[in-house]
Amino acid sequence: MSIKPILMGTPMAEALAAGRKTQTRRTKGLEEINKDPDNWQFKNQAGSEFYFYQRNLKRNIIYLSPKYTEGDIIWVRETWKKSLDIHHMFLYRADSKNNPNIYGYHKWKPSIYMPKEACRKFLEVTDVRVERLQDISEEDAIAEGVLSAECESNSSCISSLCKLGCVGKGTYHIYPIGDHFEDFPAESPEESFQSLWQSINSKKQPWESNPWVWVYEFKEVERPINFLD
Repeated sequence: MSIKPILMGTPMAEALAAGRKTQTRRTKGLEEINKDPDNWQFKNQAGSEFYFYQRNLKRNIIYLSPKYTEGDIIWVRETWKKSLDIHHMFLYRADSKNNPNIYGYHKWKPSIYMPKEACRKFLEVTDVRVERLQDISEEDAIAEGVLSAECESNSSCISSLCKLGCVGKGTYHIYPIGDHFEDFPAESPEESFQSLWQSINSKKQPWESNPWVWVYEFKEVERPINFLD
């Protein structure tokens, strides 16, 4: 078992805190085959190694290993800052949606700079597999933590088009890409996840490229006893 960090953007840190997120998809370690993802086929798995072969050269096999393996403990790095409250050393941007009074003289700091002592979420990897990004199922899109956009009333909806009559139809949130926001809800968890992926990876690994991804499943656990040693 290893203890390793993982970066989580604010929307997914929110999903994790709400108990909606039990999966994450990552491309780290798959760069070689993602240069031409259509030309590679997953063959099988042996231990922590995954075997792929090239479709046009079936004898050319590559062995790849995920960053996290089953049983590993992941500590989550999220956007944070130091607190002015002596009773709470750190504040987290993922909490600001439900608590808009989170403020202070300190600026929000990127997740990559979060120290171990600020970590509040620990995950145990329960399964690892590999697949193409666009093969995600409805069930797995929900497990990725996408936000349901079901409205209590027309006036509460974030979308002007949703106000026109999608109330109660089980729609999902569209995640903005930079300053661009589609003014309509997603019609499925898969479409919502697509917008989430694009909001994070549109420049390097866009949805249309359909890269290979590691699928990590996890459950939340307590902080390891020796974590700060």
